[in-house]
Amino acid sequence: MRESALAPAREVAFVIPHPYVDALACFPEPIKALADEGWHVDLYTLLTPIHPVPFFGRDNVRLIPTDMSRRGTLSLVRALVTHRPKYRWIVTVPQWGLHVAAIAARLTGIPMGCISDERRSAAEATTDEQRKWKARERRAHQRCRWTIALTQAR
Repeated sequence: MRESALAPAREVAFVIPHPYVDALACFPEPIKALADEGWHVDLYTLLTPIHPVPFFGRDNVRLIPTDMSRRGTLSLVRALVTHRPKYRWIVTVPQWGLHVAAIAARLTGIPMGCISDERRSAAEATTDEQRKWKARERRAHQRCRWTIALTQAR
């Protein structure tokens, strides 16, 4: 059941394009905690035939398949921008998810947070493509209201 028209809806989008989203505590714990507090959580994630479908055991957590193609990027930005009621937060991870979520956050004014699960530091970006993505990541991080880094190196 949605909240009254007088109170802003408590809607949050998690953009985590990892098929193992429920395997690491840093992802399912905040999703479950927000759901338990009455938030409606939309999880945009990759679903693959070799990974089990994430399961959270809460009616107010909705899985929304996405893919990291050009079409998937446009579809995700559109979904984040046009969702009604408007998301109160977007929570994401580097790199593609952070980049795409930052576009939607800039277009809508939705605040964004990041759970930095990246294993590679900027110094490990050796190819032009890797350096380009690290630069995108740094720009997108500047739009975040908060970042949770899982290790000091991140």
